Order: sequence, then C-alpha cells, then structure tokens
Amino acid sequence: LGAITNLLANSRKNKLRISMLGGVNLILSAMRGHGTCKGVQKQACWAMKNLCGEEKVEEVIAREGGTRALLESMGRFPEDKDIQEKGLSTLSFLGSRVEEEEEDLILEQATKDFQTFEEDAPVLQVCCDALLAVCRTDRTRMKACELGVLLLVVKAMNKHKSSSALSSSCCRLIAGLARSQELRELVGTLSGIEAILVMLHLHRGNARVEEEALLALMSLCSNHEGNKTRMNEVGG
Repeated sequence: LGAITNLLANSRKNKLRISMLGGVNLILSAMRGHGTCKGVQKQACWAMKNLCGEEKVEEVIAREGGTRALLESMGRFPEDKDIQEKGLSTLSFLGSRVEEEEEDLILEQATKDFQTFEEDAPVLQVCCDALLAVCRTDRTRMKACELGVLLLVVKAMNKHKSSSALSSSCCRLIAGLARSQELRELVGTLSGIEAILVMLHLHRGNARVEEEALLALMSLCSNHEGNKTRMNEVGG
C-alpha cells in the first residue's frame, strides 16, 4: 500500500492506470481484511486520498463501497489524526456521489472530528471540506445545523484566526449552509458575521480568504434584512 500511495502522488496517469488494473478493489480488500490493523488502515486511507482528483476513479471508489470502508476505518480509530484527516479529505471528493444514509454518516463523523481535533487547524479544514461536499440540499444543511456545525465553525474561526487555509474553508462552508434561509439567521445570532469580518481584517491582501469571506457575507445578507443591519452595525 505504501508503494501504491507513492505512485499515486500527483500522477494522473498512475491514478487512471491503477484504477483500471483493479487497484481500488485491492485497496478496499486490504481495508476489509485487516480492519483492526491501524497501519493498513492508515496507508489505505492515504492511498484512497491520492486516488481522488479524477472523476472516473472517484466513481469507482464510490461504486465499490469506498465511502463505507472509509467511515468504518475512521470509526475504529477515532483518535488517529492521519486516518481522520486522509479519510475526510477523500470523503470531500466523494460527497456528491453518496447515498442519503452515507451523507448522514459523513455529517456525523465530520462533526465528531470537529470536536476531537478542535486544536488542529488542518484537520478542521478537511472537516469543512467534507461537510460542504454533502451539504448540497436543505435536508443535509438542516441536519448539519441540528448537529451544531455552525457553532463549531464559528468557534474554529475564532480559535484559529491566523490560519488562512482554515479561514477560507470555514467561509466557504458558511456560504454553502447559508443557501438555506433558516440558517442565515442562525449564523447571525452566533456572531458568524463578526467572525467573518475579523477574517477579512486579519487576512487583508490574501485574495483567497477575501473572496471566500465576501461570498459568505453576500450569501448571509441575501434577502435577509436582519443580517444586513447586523453587518452595518459592526462596521462591515
């Protein structure tokens, strides 16, 4: 698995070739056959992450049960940073290809990791990416709200103000959640607008953060007079 992982790194040709030769099924077979071996699970999650980035390969992973295999591995080793981070990163690619039940499982796992790794900005970043991948409907966005995702995101923004990568991911997730009218009000009451404005101030000149922050603010204020007023009151 280590050799496959290395061959897959930044190589589109190898991703397609390994997938065509049955590599996805071999990796999944190793995960299922050695469920309690942390080393195998860690390397398999890494290999799966490196396989992503090619739509055809991602379709194979989803079709062959890769989503479940990843979630099972993450469930067995909840405290292992590498398994969680690589698993979440892979799930962020697969989010648009999963079943409804799997969407809920991804939401629950990412929410748990938000709490377990609250001090680790890189893990929180992939949590945001995985959540955004499945929060494509009002149903999943409301489910995320019920799990307390918005509060966790605002807390992460305030705790890791210096991380531009996490700031971008948090703003992107807030913009995605704000597509649901009900959630715009909640972001406002949780001081989400203030947190985004702080990001804009701290990362002035960083085009990526500024773009994501402005998109989030635009989504929050769209057809919502209360959030427009809030933003003006706090100097936005």
